[in-house]
Amino acid sequence: MDSHLHHLTINGALFSIWVVGPGVPLQALMHLNIFAPDPHKAIEHTELVLPPLNEFLNTLKHMPMLEAIAFCHCLLPFDLSYLTWTVPPPPHLCMVNFHDCIDRCQQVLDTFNILPTTTIKVFCLSGCPPSEQDCLCILPSLSTHLSCPPAGRRVR
Repeated sequence: MDSHLHHLTINGALFSIWVVGPGVPLQALMHLNIFAPDPHKAIEHTELVLPPLNEFLNTLKHMPMLEAIAFCHCLLPFDLSYLTWTVPPPPHLCMVNFHDCIDRCQQVLDTFNILPTTTIKVFCLSGCPPSEQDCLCILPSLSTHLSCPPAGRRVR
């Protein structure tokens, strides 16, 4: 892999491990897009296996140049043990786009201390049957981004 790789899009990826160590060519990566298969359409149970949240967050630490991330159906299952974690984001991160279950989006937003100037797009999938309460539960996680945004900062 090229050590000067700046943009990476993985479509249809199935991950069971996120381990990326120092010296890996992803250090110059600026845009990371991962679109896993929709779990509602997964054929085999093994396709639904995702790596633990600590691996995901540690991997992002080795990508200090990240400006934009987009993750679809690859956020980690909700785990109470991560409620006390706070992880600093890459210093240049300006765009975050999540498309996944509400509890998974909320967990990453609560754990990953996203800068107030970062634009956030969240497309949440509700449980069955869907409820308007589902969407309300994520608002506290977005509260610092919803209150009086300065010019140039948006939440969608």
